[in-house]
Amino acid sequence: MSKQTDNRYLELLRDYRRVAGEVKRIVREIDPRAEVHVFGSVVKGRFTGASDIDILVVTDMVGRRCDFMVRVYKAMDTPVELHVASPEQFERWYRRFTASDELVRCSQRPGFSCLLAMVFSEQPAVAAWLLLF
Repeated sequence: MSKQTDNRYLELLRDYRRVAGEVKRIVREIDPRAEVHVFGSVVKGRFTGASDIDILVVTDMVGRRCDFMVRVYKAMDTPVELHVASPEQFERWYRRFTASDELVRCSQRPGFSCLLAMVFSEQPAVAAWLLLF
């Protein structure tokens, strides 16, 4: 990869909020009630040239997993890895094994522009919630 290509790739990773918003728009065409979360190295700012943007779709329509994936992967020209889980799987697995400062939710509330709220304690970021509209 050229240095210019490397820089473009890293910029896409830094712009994960915009990417997540686009994924949310696509996902909501299939399930308007789906929740979209971002987690992993991009949220923590510890990504590399080998990273991708981990996006979790929480939906009652897990049987349409392939529909979500095909639509997102066809529409996105970014390094996205889509995970699809039921609300139960989210609570049993993702919430349990993903640190709170590593899980960002794309809110369903309308009317706001992008807002990132971080709660600080002894750790740099205890929780981060991202509202994308």
